[in-house]
Amino acid sequence: MGTYKFVLQYEIICYNASMNHRIFIAIKLPDDIRREVMAWQDSHRDLAMHWVGPKSLHITVVFFGYVDDDQLDRLREISRQVVSQFESMEVEFEKIAYGTNYDIKPSDLSILRYQPPRLIWLMGLYSERLEQMQQKLVSALLRVASPEFYERDRRHFKPHITLGRTDERRWRQQKEIPWIDDKMPMKFMVKSVEIMESRLRHSGAEYQIVESIKLESLNKL
Repeated sequence: MGTYKFVLQYEIICYNASMNHRIFIAIKLPDDIRREVMAWQDSHRDLAMHWVGPKSLHITVVFFGYVDDDQLDRLREISRQVVSQFESMEVEFEKIAYGTNYDIKPSDLSILRYQPPRLIWLMGLYSERLEQMQQKLVSALLRVASPEFYERDRRHFKPHITLGRTDERRWRQQKEIPWIDDKMPMKFMVKSVEIMESRLRHSGAEYQIVESIKLESLNKL
């Protein structure tokens, strides 16, 4: 019985390792933007946050979820076809604030003590071209399986970067709830998108690039 249980567990582990990939499509940050973000994080280490490491900072374009090997191959092919239709594009950011599904005002701080915001974001401005690419990717990838994107992303897609996740225990122990609404205007050119694999560890998610797809000039098509 013990041997059978061990073999069964081994087979399950091997199946999960070889057949399941937790996939999303993202935009990586250039080094200068990454350094500015890290400097802001370093100056706010007293906040009750689990900070995202520099190598993990990214803009999520589409979160796809778990796929097997065959689905991953099809996902890569479809993503290449879609992304190749777009030229390099500019992404612009405006501020760092709490990441929530609703607008927060300074008068809401008392509520936040008992309903902590889950995230801190670097918030981007709306980009029509980026939204077009995101929506085309979602529509095309439905041929593989249903991406686990949120229904709200069917509205205007606004780029954002997660900088930290709330430590709820420490958050509720704070004497004062800090107000975060820091202007941080910055922009960069997106020249590629990455198909990423997320591997969940005890220490948090680790990201690995599966494939980098360059945005092409439409003049060359």
